[in-house]
Amino acid sequence: MKILVINPGAGSTKLALFEDEQILVEKKITHSPNELARFDRVVDQLTMRQDIVEKEMEKMGVAVADLSAVVARGGPFAPLESGTYIVDETLVNDVLKGHVQADHASNLGVLIAYELTKSTIIPAYFVDPVSVDEFADLSRISGLPELPRKSLSHALNIKMVVRKAAEYLRKDFRKLTFIVAHLGSGISIAIHKKGRLIDVNNANDGGPLAPQRTGTLPVTGLIELC
Repeated sequence: MKILVINPGAGSTKLALFEDEQILVEKKITHSPNELARFDRVVDQLTMRQDIVEKEMEKMGVAVADLSAVVARGGPFAPLESGTYIVDETLVNDVLKGHVQADHASNLGVLIAYELTKSTIIPAYFVDPVSVDEFADLSRISGLPELPRKSLSHALNIKMVVRKAAEYLRKDFRKLTFIVAHLGSGISIAIHKKGRLIDVNNANDGGPLAPQRTGTLPVTGLIELC
């Protein structure tokens, strides 16, 4: 069973071709700030990124018809439980119309997967999107009732690291508690308790300073700046 995995990020597009659980080919294509600056919205990058994916597939010597499935990173869609979901036309239209919680490169994954498979019988899926929401009730509380905290994070990596760590410990991840730090162009610091991501900073709103995020800012100074 061959599966193509697509992981678009803020500064790169990552691809991997699997045969069952074995990686056959893995690629990372880096995008410079100048390359991306010509696009007004992230979704406007679709054609450019899809062309890259198709060219890399040619280099791999694989066609869509050779695949059992295409799996994409999921973006900041509506709040969802952790899991694997099918990419359908409704989701694609929501992303294209901007009916998402943020304009982020991870939204492109489902669009590319859909375009690759829409004229075939090959299914397209997304897994553990940015909008995984398993918050405990207390985690939603901020210092202002009108501004509840949102669960937006690097959930895909967080969930995988938890599973890998539990596997290393030879224990069931659903019985363990972890603090997980995802360090990328944005940073997510999460509490993962008994199989659920119960609290995490939204890297777009606050948390640590990161290469493409300001981190938490002084509120008074930000108001004065605006």
